[in-house]
Formats: sequence, structure tokens, C-alpha cells
Amino acid sequence: MKTKLFAISLLSFAALTHTNYQIAAAAPDPRNPIQSRILGGHTGSVYSVAFSPDGSKLATGSNDGTALILDARSRKLLHTLNGHTNPITSVAFSPDGSMIAGSDGRKARIWNTSSGSLVRTLRGHTGSVYSVAFSPDGSMLATGSDDCTAHVWNTSSGSLVRTLLGHTGRINSVVFSPDGSKLATSSFDGTARIWDAHSGALLHILNGITIYIYSVAFSPDGSMIAHSDDHTVRILDTHSGTLVHTLSCNTPNIYSIAFSPDGSKLAIGSWEHTARICDTHSGTLVHTLIGHTARVTSVAFSPDGSKLATGSDDNTARIWYDTRTENKMRGAALALACALHNRLGENSPAHVGLDPYLVREIAMLARPDSFGPIDQEEHHVQAGEQPERQGLTRYLPAVTIAVPGIAAAAWLLHHFMHR
Repeated sequence: MKTKLFAISLLSFAALTHTNYQIAAAAPDPRNPIQSRILGGHTGSVYSVAFSPDGSKLATGSNDGTALILDARSRKLLHTLNGHTNPITSVAFSPDGSMIAGSDGRKARIWNTSSGSLVRTLRGHTGSVYSVAFSPDGSMLATGSDDCTAHVWNTSSGSLVRTLLGHTGRINSVVFSPDGSKLATSSFDGTARIWDAHSGALLHILNGITIYIYSVAFSPDGSMIAHSDDHTVRILDTHSGTLVHTLSCNTPNIYSIAFSPDGSKLAIGSWEHTARICDTHSGTLVHTLIGHTARVTSVAFSPDGSKLATGSDDNTARIWYDTRTENKMRGAALALACALHNRLGENSPAHVGLDPYLVREIAMLARPDSFGPIDQEEHHVQAGEQPERQGLTRYLPAVTIAVPGIAAAAWLLHHFMHR
């Protein structure tokens, strides 16, 4: 109670002083507000990226045979998952964030996220595994392979639950529907398929335009499914399998796709070294993200939709973010940090009833370089494109957005008081 009462006073302080302290934060260029942070550490192509369910971590899988778990904000390496003997083409967090799965040749491995220790190895495919995906309740793991089959495993026991047969080419992507009732697969046989996740029954065969269907994704509400052909994205009705519309997005060789958490946008990873974000309903190009120097192999939105992670054949991953949102958070955090400094004096946080972790995190957020690109380069959206409002502030009540910075301060306080 004492901490929460003090939090209210901090919020009031931030509201009164935000305008003055925001000046200390680096001012973004309003014409180019989308920038990226580079995450290194791999010596080979980054084939897969995935945010943890709470958005605090990013997992990367690479051609160098390692998977990395990094802090999504500070870019600090938390764990290197060694033991793989083959390229890691896919990584996925369990819904509760406690486990991470990755491909390893003809096997899939499940690791403990906190310790980085190996939990179990799943063997059964006769070809390399190209995709892994947890069910929404975490009880099952799906794997897709170039043996033309998809396997569904029990994550607790490691036992094989069922094998899905029917594809005649390599399975590139597997994904569960948001309610866990369906499983989708895409293949080099020119089809995507929707299966009953519990019985294994085939529900729909979705034909592509070309023979190369690299990626498949369900919309957040499960009503639509998208799959990528060579140069288009086809969006279909999940229940009937009928085509809703086709997105070209003016990009060739689409390798990876992902819906935003609200379903309004679709991110596309391209062989032309860019990632693009299109409006799901109109197909209009919203952003072109330029910075990678080789094919973009994987795209993933953060759970709150404020960031996009990309992996590339240039051996790096990037996290793209809106500088307007980050600077509001930094300005509010700086005001809070100053208030904390005045409050604490020579005392420890615990001495005045504050959580030391809260104090440390606010101080870290207030640092001038807390959100800046790691290599001091700036990578922006293509000139002439109009970015939309993004970030955490859109998830707060409208009344808090009326005064700049209060929304960010409110989010910070709520987040750290309820961790």
C-alpha cells in the first residue's frame, strides 16, 4: 500500500514536470520515426525470431546452430542454447513463456527459458524439421518437416500424439489457431492445409498461385488465415476456405508473414532485404523497413504490437520501434527518476518502502541510450510513407493520453507494481 500511494505522488510529479524533462530526451525526426535496434551474436543467417508472451525476451534461431535468448529492450544476451548440431530454422516460446522450442535437423528440442537447460528432445521425423509451434494451452507442439509430414507432440511426456499426412512437398510452416482447435501447414507442394488439431482430420486444402508457399498465419481472432506465395499473400476465410482477398504489397519472393496482435496489419519478410507492413483489409503499404543487407527470413510482432522483430541472412536480428512512443516513455521515466532521487536522498529504496527493482528499472528507462540503436546507425521507413500512431499509449484509457507523458508514466507504474 505504501508503494502504491507513493506511485500516485510520482504520477502527479510526472504530469507536472513532463514537459521540462522530455526536452532532455533525444528528439526523434518526425519525418522518419521508425528506427531499429540491431541484435548481433550469430555467425550465420538468422532464420527465426520470436517474442516471449510478455514481450520482454526475444529468441533467435540461426544457421550457426545456436539459439539465443536476449532481453528485448537492453539487448543483453540471457542464454545461448547450445547442443544443436544443425541449423535452427524455427524457434517458438510456449504460451506461458517457461519453455522454448527449436528445430535441430530431424529433431526438435525443448528448453527451459529461465535456465537455458534442455528439457527434452523429440525424435520421429525422417527429414529436417523446418517449423515448430506450441498450441495455445502449451500442451502440444507441432513440427513440420521436409519428410512431407507434420507431427503433433505431447509437451509434457514428449510422446508423439499424431502424424498428419497428405502434403507431397516440404512443410515450411506450422501454426495453431488462436483457440487451439485447428492446425495449419504450408508446403512446397503448392498448398496450405487446415487440420482439426484434436482429431487430425483434414478440413481444407488451400491452393496457392505458385508451388512455393513459405509461410502461413492465423489472424488473432482466428477468422482468417494468410499464406504467402512467391510474390503475394492470400487471405482466406478459416471456416469456409474461400478467398477473401489477395495482397501484393509490391514485393517479390515473400518468405515470412505475421499478423499484428489486433489483426489490422500484416508484416512481410522479403528476399529483397526489406520487411514491409501492409494494411490487412485494403492491402495498402504502410511501412517499408530498410536496414537489412540480405534476405529477411522471419518477422514477428511483439505481443502489444508496438515493435516488430526481423531476422535476416545478414546474420542479424533487428527490433523496429516507433521513436515517438519510446521518447514519451523515456521522458516520463526521467521525471520519475528525478522524483525518486529527491525522495530517496541517501536512503535505500527499501528504507522508504519502495521496491528496489522498480527503482532500478525506472532509472534504466531514463538513460539517454535506453532505446537507441546499438550501432548508433539510424534505419528508417522509406521516405514519403506516413507512419501511424503506435505503441503502448493506445492501450490506455483515452483520458490519460490527454496530457503527454502521463500515459507512459501510468503504464510504467502499473507494470512495475503488478510484475
